[in-house]
Amino acid sequence: MSDRDSGRHPATLKDVARSSGVSVSTASRALSGRTPVEPATRDRVLAAAEMLGYRPNFLARSLKEGNSRMIGLIVPDITNPVFPAVALGAETEAVRQGYQLMLSHSHESSAQEARLAQLLRQNGAAGILVATACRGSQSPLDWSPAIRDFPVCQVVRQQTVRLPCFCVDQALAGRLAAERFLARGCRRPAILAGDQTLHLHRERLQGFQSALAAAGLDTIVLDSSDPVEDGSQVTYRLLERDLRPDAIFAASDMQALGVMRTLSRNRIDVPGQVAVIGVDNMGISALCTPAITSIRQPLQEIGCLACRYLIEWIRAGHPSDSPPDCLPCALTDGETA
Repeated sequence: MSDRDSGRHPATLKDVARSSGVSVSTASRALSGRTPVEPATRDRVLAAAEMLGYRPNFLARSLKEGNSRMIGLIVPDITNPVFPAVALGAETEAVRQGYQLMLSHSHESSAQEARLAQLLRQNGAAGILVATACRGSQSPLDWSPAIRDFPVCQVVRQQTVRLPCFCVDQALAGRLAAERFLARGCRRPAILAGDQTLHLHRERLQGFQSALAAAGLDTIVLDSSDPVEDGSQVTYRLLERDLRPDAIFAASDMQALGVMRTLSRNRIDVPGQVAVIGVDNMGISALCTPAITSIRQPLQEIGCLACRYLIEWIRAGHPSDSPPDCLPCALTDGETA
C-alpha cells in the first residue's frame, strides 16, 4: 500500500534521521554513499529508510546541488547485443555514484542523435554517453551545438577525435582472428568486413589484413554492411568462387550464425573444411553446435569506465588530462576455429 493510499505523508529525510538516531546530515551522507560513514551507522540508516519506505527526492537534490544527477546514454540500435551490455555497465556505475541513467535510441540516424542530445541537455542532463549513429564525416558530435562545451564521451564507436572515446582495440581483434586461422593452417581466409564507414570496422579489417600479409597471404574481403544481413547470402557468394575460402571471419556472432547455416546446408564441415570466427561472444554462441569461436569484447567494462570518466568530468568541470585507451579484447575457446 502506498503512502497516499494509507493516508500517511511520504517519509522524509528527517524521519529517517530521527528513527536511526543520527543527524539529518549524517543520514544524508549514509544514503548517498558518496562520503565516509561508519558501517554500523550506514546500516542503521539504511534499515530505517527501508522500514519507513523512504525514497530520495532526486529533483530536490538536483536543485540544491545544481546538478541533475542524470546521465544520458544514446545508442544507435538497442536490438544490437553490444549496446545492452554497455548500458548495463554504465547504469551500474551511475547508480553506484548516485546518478541515474536515461537510455535513448537514435535508430541509426545522425539527425535523431543530434535531436536526442539537444533534448537531454535541455532537460538537465549532466552529461551524455553516446555510441554514434553517424556515417563518415556527418557526425553531430563535431557540429551539434547541443554538445559544445558539454561533458560528452563516446562509447564503442569512435567517429571524432575531438571527444574522448572508450572502445575496443579492433586492430587487435583482427589480428587475433587472423593468427588463429594461420595457426590452423588456413591459406584462403575471408572477412565479412562490416560497415566500412565505421571506424571500428576499418580498424578490424586493417588488423586482419596486416597479420595475413605478414604471413604472405591475401585477404578475401566481402561487404557485409547491411545490418539485417545475417551472413547467409554473403557466404553463398563466397562459395561461388573458384577457390573457396577455408576460413571466414564474420563481423558479429549473428553473422557467424548465418555463415554456419549456409555452410551446413551445403554440407561443408565446420571447422574441418572452413573455420569460422565471430565477434561479441554472445551467450547463445556457446549453445550452438559447434560452439562459435568468438572475439570477446569487454562491453560492460567500457560502459562502467566511460560513465566513471564522465562523472569525474562533471564534478571537476573539465575532462581528464589522460585520455582513455582502447581496451583489449580476447579470443574465446570455441569449437569453430
